[in-house]
Amino acid sequence: IGMSDSVLGFAYPVSSPSGVILSAKAILNGKLLTRDGDDLERIYASILHEIGHFTGLDHTQLYPEFAFDEDPDNDRFIPVMFPLAPREVKNPQGLSADDKMTIASLYQSDDFYDDLGGIFGTVTRPDGTAVQGANVVAVNVEQPYTLAYSVVSDLSQSQTGEFQLSGIQPGNYVLYIEPIHPEFHGLS
Repeated sequence: IGMSDSVLGFAYPVSSPSGVILSAKAILNGKLLTRDGDDLERIYASILHEIGHFTGLDHTQLYPEFAFDEDPDNDRFIPVMFPLAPREVKNPQGLSADDKMTIASLYQSDDFYDDLGGIFGTVTRPDGTAVQGANVVAVNVEQPYTLAYSVVSDLSQSQTGEFQLSGIQPGNYVLYIEPIHPEFHGLS
């Protein structure tokens, strides 16, 4: 009840016990998608986002400051898999570098990695204990808005704190960790 006033859509894959995607389901909210009359970009971005869920992608939290700053000019840098749509949508016309890296990590192809690199490491507390669930972000120094990547530490839940950013463009990166944004818990 009430979702038609706040949710653009949702989708999920239906998988076998071994993780093979058997089918996928999606619901798109026409009420919100057409509320301004000229929302083709919003509809396109929503469909692309839900197709991302079809392929097994979860949400990213790159650039929440852009999503919440009410400046529509920087919304184009928000990845397709960002969990919330900005009010004024000027979403990308395709997948961001972060979206592409995540898809490539799920559906590995040798040629995708030919000219790309990776950053691997472990997130630990000062006492050496592993951190599960930290958002690890790598931002290219020369192209910070178009070449930014993120992954959550210890996705395998093996209590190691390990993370792997594979398939990133070569260059100089700043790496930082952050908590998962409070508004993003339990959304996907």
